[in-house]
Formats: sequence, structure tokens, C-alpha cells
Amino acid sequence: MRIEDLTKDITLKITSYKDLYILYYIGMDYSI
Repeated sequence: MRIEDLTKDITLKITSYKDLYILYYIGMDYSI
């Protein structure tokens, strides 16, 4: 695996976690 591929993979993972966090945050906002 090249370093570019590894960086891209990590960036994708961070982005998906950020999306999950945003969805979770919005969900908490609506539940109150």
C-alpha cells in the first residue's frame, strides 16, 4: 500500500466519523 492510498483511506475514515458525529449531534438536538 502506498502512502497516498493510506492517507486517502484515513481521510475517508475521518470524514465518515465526522458525518456520524454530525448526525448524532442533530439527533440529540431533535430529541430535546
